Amino acid sequence: MDDTGCTTLDTMPYNLLQLFFSLIGILVWSLLLIVHFSASAVFHRNFSVLFSCTIACFMSIFIAELPGLIRVLTQNDFEDYFFKDFFFAFPDVFYTAQLFLIPTLLIERVIATKKHTSYEEHGNSYFPFLIVVFLLQLVGVSLYIYFWRQYYFYDMYISLAIAAVNFMGASILRLKNRRMRSHSHRNGASDLSTKYQMNENVRALQIIIFYCTFEACFTMVDSLAMIIHKVDFMFSVRDCHAKQHEQFIYWRTAGFILQVALPITLILFHENYEQAFLRLFCRCLCTGGRKSNSKVKFQAQEGDVYFRDLDKQWARIASPSARPSLAKY
Repeated sequence: MDDTGCTTLDTMPYNLLQLFFSLIGILVWSLLLIVHFSASAVFHRNFSVLFSCTIACFMSIFIAELPGLIRVLTQNDFEDYFFKDFFFAFPDVFYTAQLFLIPTLLIERVIATKKHTSYEEHGNSYFPFLIVVFLLQLVGVSLYIYFWRQYYFYDMYISLAIAAVNFMGASILRLKNRRMRSHSHRNGASDLSTKYQMNENVRALQIIIFYCTFEACFTMVDSLAMIIHKVDFMFSVRDCHAKQHEQFIYWRTAGFILQVALPITLILFHENYEQAFLRLFCRCLCTGGRKSNSKVKFQAQEGDVYFRDLDKQWARIASPSARPSLAKY
């Protein structure tokens, strides 16, 4: 028990829950990226290798903390130092890795569009550079965790830096697409490689906007919870308020729904939503068509009446009784 009157066992369910939420979040966004870029064979292969490296690095952290976990399970030593650090830092590792998925995507796109004419033929030449960049990002994750445990305010600066990287990368892709589009219009029909890169950049921009929107919602819910209940972002033994954490768990669940459940729904049922939207759109068009058809039918009925009356007039004119008699002549 520490000076806050709370033991590691008291906060263990909350730490486990946050670890579960962070891990599911990484898997969901990875699924979203793979599904969204399923037509890109090069990206699918590169991202699969990068994600495998991510899992391997973070599993190594788990293995490093495994002795402390074994001591907890065998000796019931819930105040073990390594166990505290494990539940304090490990969920944040997954959360930070989730933030670095989008910069990795941006780096892949910027490299791909730098020499887009030869990327399809020599796409594998960029893969070692991607590995180096990703390892540098892992070093950044380690430094982030170190500074986070020493000084809490570094979390805000690194979050702002990640947001700046996302914004700059999206701006570069947007300007690159505009330049490629204007170049293709100026020179007539563009080559297949240019069209391919423009399509991939549009997909990347769509996924970035989608990610940042839900990430902002998740952060907003967490911020409101911290303001209302006056608790930290992490469920750690360093600032334990059990009752407030019990209330905070509802906010974390709401943030998890915004961050994960909605993307899962869109991934699984996007075709159904698209078909429903098309049916609604066609129904609106059909409603307008019915009104137009009713007007046409009304005009057709009026025309039928007019021509029917005209036929009657011609029939009366053409009838023998209507003809003048020739006897008097």
